Amino acid sequence: MTAFRLFVVPDLLHTKAIRNTFKLEVADELAHLEKLLRRLDDMIFSYYIRDKAKQLSSIVRRGVLMGGFSWSTTEMPKDAQPYVSEALLYLVFTHAEIMDLISEVGAGAEHHMVKQQPLTKRVFQMLTVNLAQDLLESIRAIDAFSEGGMLQCVLEAMVISQTLQTYMTAPATECFRLLYAYVRSAYDRSQERARKLAVQQGRPAPESGTGDLREIDGVTLASSHWEIIRRLLRDCTRRTQIQFRCFQPA
Repeated sequence: MTAFRLFVVPDLLHTKAIRNTFKLEVADELAHLEKLLRRLDDMIFSYYIRDKAKQLSSIVRRGVLMGGFSWSTTEMPKDAQPYVSEALLYLVFTHAEIMDLISEVGAGAEHHMVKQQPLTKRVFQMLTVNLAQDLLESIRAIDAFSEGGMLQCVLEAMVISQTLQTYMTAPATECFRLLYAYVRSAYDRSQERARKLAVQQGRPAPESGTGDLREIDGVTLASSHWEIIRRLLRDCTRRTQIQFRCFQPA
């Protein structure tokens, strides 16, 4: 629709036969059609995004909340959960779908101009925000995190945000910042409850895990935790760099 609006309509209205037959004032008609087609373009785009976002939301919510994973008792993470790859692969297929569409629309002489249109960026910035919002809302439905659960959540959020770094916007970044802050706060509350319970039962209180904290890119973790996260991120990146190569800047 964008290509039609940018290339076809102006050429059509400037055709001598069209102007003479319909007695058109080209400037007025072009502005009117431009407005109508822009509204239609926005409507089609909204429907497209809504469908893709619904699928992503289902993947994320099912993986975070209905996958049988115990965020409050799990041990240290070894890898991101399958829902992370499933969501990112869904976006890979979406990327391929858009590239096919661009290729078809731009098959004529204006192919190189159509490819320059920011359709991919427009779609993926919106889907990245939707994905970040769904992840944030799902994580906020979890009340307690073990040390391993906290790190698992941070790992998965960082895998997603780093993979989609090209399409990160201020709203998406803010969602991830709120997610990290919530997970840290929920983990600290879980630790405090565990310490109080241990005192009541006459057991040694668990270590607080708040010593030597470092904040990097809005994520606050102990140095030992950062070592775990960095190692796992390197492993994930090495395994998936070809799979998710389409998200890298050209």
